[in-house]
Amino acid sequence: MPSYTHMVRELYNFSAIGYLKVGGAGGGSEWVWKYEDSDAEYDARANIFRVHPGLKEVLGLKQGRAYSASEMDHVEIAIDDVDDEDV
Repeated sequence: MPSYTHMVRELYNFSAIGYLKVGGAGGGSEWVWKYEDSDAEYDARANIFRVHPGLKEVLGLKQGRAYSASEMDHVEIAIDDVDDEDV
């Protein structure tokens, strides 16, 4: 099974998720999305993510509590429960 980092990177590469790039001493944070900047690389240090608004709407997702990367190591995703026709 692919690692958490690999799965998150692929979700980012397909613009299913974006990540928060935290501003340094100079100022503000910003959301980074692959579809907005095709040259933007995934930052493996990212720990705050957002689902693409279109996916959120179509899938009927609700905003829930945020999980840290260390908490995600303990989350199991039941990919086998998804029908190929649903994807």
